[in-house]
Amino acid sequence: MQLRAIIPLLAFFAVAVAHAQEFAIKKIELTPEGMVLHYDLTDTTRSRKYTINVYGSANNFMAPLQYVTGDVGMEVAPGFDRKITWDSRRELGRTFHGEIALEIRGNAYVPFIKLDSFKEGLITKRATKLLLNWSGGSRQNILNVAIYKGDQLAAIFPNVANSGNYELFIPADLKPGKDYFLQVTDSKNKDQTVRTPVFEIRRKIPLAFKAAAVTVVGLLAAIVISKSGDDYIESPPPLP
Repeated sequence: MQLRAIIPLLAFFAVAVAHAQEFAIKKIELTPEGMVLHYDLTDTTRSRKYTINVYGSANNFMAPLQYVTGDVGMEVAPGFDRKITWDSRRELGRTFHGEIALEIRGNAYVPFIKLDSFKEGLITKRATKLLLNWSGGSRQNILNVAIYKGDQLAAIFPNVANSGNYELFIPADLKPGKDYFLQVTDSKNKDQTVRTPVFEIRRKIPLAFKAAAVTVVGLLAAIVISKSGDDYIESPPPLP
């Protein structure tokens, strides 16, 4: 795949407070896999976060690019030399050859619902139920609840009513790990998305217990085999 040229990159910011923030593209690097976009985002309100998405002309700017990492997505903090890495090979295919225009669109991040029950450092287990509580939104919101491990989708629970709570089942086949999080998205508006802090998923039965069970079974099997052989086993002497 080869990108012959990049048509001027545009930036759109829908921010409620004018003159409180500045956004500037600093540099664009072409790489064998795609490109790296460098930008500065300054804000007089340091605690404010942003939703940053990149759109491309390949799909007529209809949906955000999927294979982007770095300072992109939800809750991006202001700062200098922010970076977005785009894997255009995966996005467009290795045979793509031509020009493409990009847009960076940003909005001040305002969560459409508030997650009430999810705390930092949560630990849960596979094949168990996890209760999710939230407030806000409207009855018209139909939600998709997804489990992510890092940047990979692990499980999804679609068409959840905005009732303020939902009991989801942690699949038994998920790999144990500490980098899981939940993402709740309005099914009709992907810009309305919130995420939980990362949490840990553990095995329902620890490996040590499983290993002990295997050892006990193996020992019982050995006893049965020894008793079924030809050797005579003398009975113990009677008790006095």
